[in-house]
Amino acid sequence: MIAVFIHGPAAAGKYTIGSHLSERIGLPFFYNHLTVDLVRTLFEFGTKEFIHLRA
Repeated sequence: MIAVFIHGPAAAGKYTIGSHLSERIGLPFFYNHLTVDLVRTLFEFGTKEFIHLRA
């Protein structure tokens, strides 16, 4: 398994770099906000249930 982690402050371009890198090297791109957005449909942001399911 190959995994690349991009870490940095908000609005630093992580999503942009990740999507371009994914296209170039042919690996799938998973963006952590996909998880947050899904869990927010079930629980209010920041609640104990939200944090547990997101983790």
